[in-house]
Amino acid sequence: MRGTHAFSGLARLRGIGLMTLAALLLTLAGRTLLPWDQLFPDVICYWTAGKILAAGQNPYDAALQTEIQQDYGWDKATRGFGLFDYLPYYYPPWFGLLWVLLVPLGYAAAKTVWFFVNIECTLLAGYLLRRSVPGVPAWVPMVVAPLFLFSVACVVLGQTALVIFFLIVLLWRLLEQRQDAWAGVALAWLTIKPQLTVVLILGILLWAVRQRRWRVLLVFFATVVLLCLISALIVPSWLSQMWGAIRHTPSPTAYYPWIGNSWLLVLKAFALPSWLVYGLYLG
Repeated sequence: MRGTHAFSGLARLRGIGLMTLAALLLTLAGRTLLPWDQLFPDVICYWTAGKILAAGQNPYDAALQTEIQQDYGWDKATRGFGLFDYLPYYYPPWFGLLWVLLVPLGYAAAKTVWFFVNIECTLLAGYLLRRSVPGVPAWVPMVVAPLFLFSVACVVLGQTALVIFFLIVLLWRLLEQRQDAWAGVALAWLTIKPQLTVVLILGILLWAVRQRRWRVLLVFFATVVLLCLISALIVPSWLSQMWGAIRHTPSPTAYYPWIGNSWLLVLKAFALPSWLVYGLYLG
């Protein structure tokens, strides 16, 4: 039995290594062949938050965001659709704190790292899903996940959806394997985009209560409290500041839903009546 587990662990590590190697090769190819300066428009928002947090300041401050983004090529007329002086940061501080680690590399290198992270998350998600549906060949999810239209769009735009996708798949696998402590950590990091994951998080917490999987709950809440405390040390009013940023400066997709890549935004792009949009979305 121990030998079987060891073999399984080595096979898993080998698979992860191959996915990482593929992600590195695709990153190098993309860095060479793609119009780098025209891609990943969302990265400037994360980079700005990292620079502001590295200075111990408020990442939701509009003046600071505008100043930094203009230094890195943001233009209201072209990138801001004539409406936005800067691309607002809508995420909790702990996502920006991850970008503090990339600040010493410089903006260009940070974009390359984020490109690699998105590709790696997509490939690993496909790898983890390879045996999830009985009767479906293992190669199908490994091909579909990275080549799915929205996956490609997320890579090109530099959005966070692929990281969220990977965390959801990882959470699923951890819960199946009853690694509840790590599942609690993964669930906590889904809070980097609460507007996308709040229903899922609440559903998993309710499921954990019903299943008496108390460690999932304990580790989730402990991790979230820790992240909130760290954030409060830097930005004491971060929760109201984040809510204010969302409320006072609507996302560009509120004006131009066709630039987004979620199912809800696709429906809105067709200018359907609201009742039909949300009916199809919920259905």
